[in-house]
Amino acid sequence: AGGATGGCTGSVSEGTTMRKKILLVDAHQQRGDVTEALLRKDGFEVCRIEDRDEIPERMAAEKPDALILAAKEGEEASLCSVIEETDRPVFVVSSDDAPKLVVQVIKAGAKDFLKFPFDRSLKEVLFAHFDDTCDLDLDLSENPTHYDLLFASRSEKLRSIRMIVDQVAGTDITVLIRGESGTGKGVAARAIANRSRRAKKPFITVNCAALPEVLLESELFGYEKGAFTGAQQRKPGKFEFANGGTIFLDEISEMSPSLQAKLLQVLQDGEFSRLGSNTEVKVDTRVIAATNRDLEKAVADGSFREDLFYRLNVVSIFLPPLRERKEDIKPLMRYFVQKYNRQYNRNFPGFSKEAEELFLDYDWPGNVRELENMTKRAVVLQDERVLQNEILTRKLNSPSATSTAATQSPPPTAPEREGVLGLPKPTIRLNFDEPISLKEIAKEAARNAEREVIGQVLQKTRWNRKEAARILQISYKALLYKIRECGLE
Repeated sequence: AGGATGGCTGSVSEGTTMRKKILLVDAHQQRGDVTEALLRKDGFEVCRIEDRDEIPERMAAEKPDALILAAKEGEEASLCSVIEETDRPVFVVSSDDAPKLVVQVIKAGAKDFLKFPFDRSLKEVLFAHFDDTCDLDLDLSENPTHYDLLFASRSEKLRSIRMIVDQVAGTDITVLIRGESGTGKGVAARAIANRSRRAKKPFITVNCAALPEVLLESELFGYEKGAFTGAQQRKPGKFEFANGGTIFLDEISEMSPSLQAKLLQVLQDGEFSRLGSNTEVKVDTRVIAATNRDLEKAVADGSFREDLFYRLNVVSIFLPPLRERKEDIKPLMRYFVQKYNRQYNRNFPGFSKEAEELFLDYDWPGNVRELENMTKRAVVLQDERVLQNEILTRKLNSPSATSTAATQSPPPTAPEREGVLGLPKPTIRLNFDEPISLKEIAKEAARNAEREVIGQVLQKTRWNRKEAARILQISYKALLYKIRECGLE
């Protein structure tokens, strides 16, 4: 290719406003040609050289926005020195499966490691690491993948998580995903499954907190005819349905000790018995588990089996809360706007700078799930003001705001009165031009009060729905129904 001799030419694809310059360093002819062609197709300007010794000169002359550096196993030392001496983002490309190389270059400061042939969009990878003046423009011409959602991130923490996802996806090892409710544990689990050899096989999700022990056992492992009252015929469990694929056990910490023992047998031997049977059923199912609890503490207090913990914790992924990676808020907002504009056939233009600043100043106790649901609502209603008012209300009702107000505000006074009867100011505005139904008004007031209370409890528990159900004294399933009914989902 002409670029291989050190040339530098630009090409901008139609309709794109990007004009980022990439210095590509690759002595491998075919790989270099493919990489260069893909970069140009995505609208990047490319300067290509073969010799790493030319990097300082080219960096000074061309002033590229990023450096893509090809490497192979055994070059860790020389590669790391190049990365450490470069003041631009460095992305390493290799045709080798080399875990040591991956670890060393990331420690040295490389932004990402890309396995050739590429299974990720170079545009997504590069723009996820450029500064926030560049819009992340994911291609949503097809349905977005779960891996796209991980890419809609600029944080260092999420970059390392993408690396782990890439490394473990091609294996069958058990993965334990940790993090608060709403951080995207299910997204990470699907990303692993979708990039594995089991991608075309079933992916089954089971929420271990949603069912009582007996029902959860029959749900996971199935039952024989006559195993219990109402068992009219044999029913396979989720492990059998997931045979050949992946089972995702969410909220694994809520599993009872007896079920933990049965799960341990599946992980050790790949077999189990249905409820009401002594016959062993063999399965080939990969297990990915998730929890929002401290499992080490649960092991210490005896509520979680130590041997099961070590079986599950082969590889552990921790998803940080959104409040600890606020640089992701804007890219995620744009991602969800694109996604739901397409899904609901809307043309919502996105959020104003004022709304974005408000979002950045909010702690997002419900994490990415809360941000997604709010953005979805704005897209459907095509109005950001509803969300601005909601966030302001939540901030005012937050524990920190309440405690601050308690120390700073004067003692409460009697409710403000108006009118000749001295009644409190109305909270419901009536339209006297239409018939008034007291029953409907009462229902609406009850719905609004219910929504407010559920929202506050979810915020207080950081969207731990099991804890919220306990506080509200309703069942877990009833709470899930109420969340959907109130539009808090």
